Amino acid sequence: MPKHSPHHRHPRREPSKADANLPVPGTAGANQLVTIESQREYDLFTGRWSQRLFVKMYVEARSSGLLAAISDRDWKTLCTLATYMDSEGFCFPSQAELAKAMGCSRQMANERVKSLANFLFRGQAVLVVVKGERTQGRWSRNGYRVLPIASLGIFDGKTSKSLNNSGEAAMSSELDTVHDQPTVSTSMSSATGTVQLDTNYNHTTNKIEQETSNSRNESIKQSENCRRTGQTSDAPAKTSGFEKLEGVLSRTRVGSPPREYDEARQAILGYITDIGREFGDHASLKSSTTRAHNLYTRSGISIDAFLARLFEARALTRERVATSHNSSSGRQQRSLPTRNRMAYFFACLQERLGLPKPATPAADHHPRTSARTPITNHQPAAS
Repeated sequence: MPKHSPHHRHPRREPSKADANLPVPGTAGANQLVTIESQREYDLFTGRWSQRLFVKMYVEARSSGLLAAISDRDWKTLCTLATYMDSEGFCFPSQAELAKAMGCSRQMANERVKSLANFLFRGQAVLVVVKGERTQGRWSRNGYRVLPIASLGIFDGKTSKSLNNSGEAAMSSELDTVHDQPTVSTSMSSATGTVQLDTNYNHTTNKIEQETSNSRNESIKQSENCRRTGQTSDAPAKTSGFEKLEGVLSRTRVGSPPREYDEARQAILGYITDIGREFGDHASLKSSTTRAHNLYTRSGISIDAFLARLFEARALTRERVATSHNSSSGRQQRSLPTRNRMAYFFACLQERLGLPKPATPAADHHPRTSARTPITNHQPAAS
């Protein structure tokens, strides 16, 4: 049976004032929501470093209102990006990797990343997307960085840095002089003992990769500061050569702010994505979402009631498709075409919402249905 500790509380007992004054382990004086713990290990047999990431979620993520403010799609995207982060909070996954990890298309993965970048918690952004630079005629992939939420840390890189320093400090090589020739000893000294070290393995590779990663992180940090302030970090030096196009555009052109959608449209977007994939929607996702959002605006009901009507229309469309398949098997009739399933779904949705159908023009006013002149018989009369 576990020993009783001052932090052990009965699940049904309310915390007392004495318990409230006790320090919570792992907070270090700051309320933490979600942290990423990074651990580096050195394999003595292969001579390689390995890094592992652990996602930790604290109770403050619920009590501070983060889980209530962020949507399910944005939370899933945030957790997926967290698995690609390094010790500084940067991650460089491709759209194909994100789409495979989240189980969606590349277009949907891009829209989910944009939605998370537009999400603000307590007036501050959670994710920053850094556009890749053009090198040798090709665009490099975008970079992402998960930012701290207000004063609440979402990534704790101190553990990673201390592990890196201690791990690198544990490696040492000894130089011995034998017959006036310097030779490298085939052993590695550490706090736990001395083991044989493979001298054919290049142990400086990890250090070079770490320096390359640090230089890339510094360039992304500089780009973030330039984007926030709207100015370049350093004034372009006047040289006889050409100036980069990125520096000219950053001073002359101001990009339009990203369009922010309300929560109702984001909820409708998630459901229309699945329904359009099921019924083979050939229209674009944006147009179908706009069409459904217009019906929601015209109905004047709450978003929960509208989503309930959305499921009813989906069930009616499925029933219609199943009936068409059953009837076509016995009488060799064609089933409901794929291109008409989404149109039939919107017709069912409009009917469930009780909205009137668009009025068709009257037959009397149609130019082709006007009164026609009588046709006379031009046959000659019999003599």
